[in-house]
Formats: sequence, structure tokens, C-alpha cells
Amino acid sequence: QNPTFAVGIRVNPMVDTGAPSVYHVSHDESKFGVPIGLREELLAAIEAYPVVQLHVHSGSSMAKLDSAVDAIRSVLDLALEANTRLQSKGISRRISSIDIGGGLMPEVLGEERSRMEGYAEALRSACSELWDFQLITEFGQWSYFYTGYAYSQVEYAVQRGATRVAYVHLGADFLLRDAYVKPRGIAFEVVGEGAHRPLVPTDLAGPLCFAGDYLQKGLDLPRLEEGDGLLLLNTGSNAYALWSRHCSRTIPAIFGVDEAAGEIEQLSPRFNPFV
Repeated sequence: QNPTFAVGIRVNPMVDTGAPSVYHVSHDESKFGVPIGLREELLAAIEAYPVVQLHVHSGSSMAKLDSAVDAIRSVLDLALEANTRLQSKGISRRISSIDIGGGLMPEVLGEERSRMEGYAEALRSACSELWDFQLITEFGQWSYFYTGYAYSQVEYAVQRGATRVAYVHLGADFLLRDAYVKPRGIAFEVVGEGAHRPLVPTDLAGPLCFAGDYLQKGLDLPRLEEGDGLLLLNTGSNAYALWSRHCSRTIPAIFGVDEAAGEIEQLSPRFNPFV
């Protein structure tokens, strides 16, 4: 009854935010959270156990932000009702923090209002009491997508009909979501002499031993040859953190770049735990 850590309940808000099916975690068959429809059961659990936090995450790559706002509003109402009940029963404990999840796609910030700003404004309008709680967010992909890049040489390239197929050293082991679900907007830039060759239809294949290991198909890139350098831009989120050990492949080195100071520092070495 007196844990040294925060006890929380994840709530399934039962909404459709337009997230891709593989990322849609708030439907009626979701494996995540207690359905919001079980309101009395949730309130009873909050009263009976040392619950101080509620958590909601409606999905990733959400298209319908109004539904996401509705989801947070429903969990906020649950927290407010729970706190009223706790007070009426003479229990000093309260729901003190709400984790509102994440789910916004990365975006390039400019002069126009961003989706993140629009989302925050909608929450301020519809869920003003939210700021009476400690807020926790999970906007990792939105925050870090553009902060990282990767480099690989082309291992070899072959011509298959009108399409150039270039095999590189990073595939589904590095860009798991892009290979298994759909490309998220990773940009590919050829560096060195190869950058000046004519553009040709190109498929970028990874090194793993299954047919789906492609970074992206149907790209227009300079004609790639063995040994060419390729930059993979926008790999700051859901990339290295999801590294797969499929085929027991060596984990690449990580470098930190300080552009202001003009410095590069190796943060972790290239290594293989199986060798």
C-alpha cells in the first residue's frame, strides 16, 4: 500500500485516431490498457490500490488529432472523478500525473503553425484542467526524427530490368518500421563521385536474409556502384533504438556531432556481441 514508485493505470480510450493499423492501439481488441467503458471498475481500482497516475496513448502516426484530444479529455474526466471520490472517502492520495502519450508524425518547423502547436492549442481549449496535473508526454519520434543520420557504403549493385538494386549494410535491422510497415520519410543522399551520375530508378536493399529487407523501392537516385557512400537522413528516432540482431550482424558505431563546436565524438564503438 506504500510503494516507493508511482503506480499507474493505462486506459484504452476506445477512439479511432486514423493511425495505421499496426500502430492503432485504442480499438476494442487492443492488447493495451483497460477500456474506458469499464469506468466503475477503473474507479474502484483507483480507490482500492495506490494509483497516482493515469496513462493514455491512442496510437502512433495519428491522422485525427481531434480524436486524440477527445481521448485525453475522457481520461482527464476519469482522473477528476477519481480525485473527487478519493476526497469524499477521506483518502489523501490523488491522481497527480497524467501521461498523454505521443503519436504525432515528425514535421519540419517553419513560419506556419505546426501540427504540434495546433495539438497543444486544442488541448488547452478542451482540456484546460490538464495543466493542474504533472504532465508526461511521449513525443520521441516528433522530437528526434531529424536529429540523426546514418552512413553506409554500397556493398554491391545489380541491374534488374529498368531498376538498379543497390545492397547496403543497413536494412530492417536498423530501420525496422520502414521495412516492415512503410517508409517514414527517410531521405537518401549519395555522397562522393557517385552523386554526379545520372538518376535511375533504384531499390535500396538491406543485408538481411529475407525478401522484405528493403529500405525503400522506386527511388530516383544517381546510378549506384559498389563502394559508393550513402547517407540516410532523418534517422534520429525508431532506428538504432530498435536495432535487431537478425543474422547476428555487427552493431554500428554511434558518433555525436557538435556542429557549433565543429567536433565529432564516438559515443559507442562498432561491436558484435556474438563474436
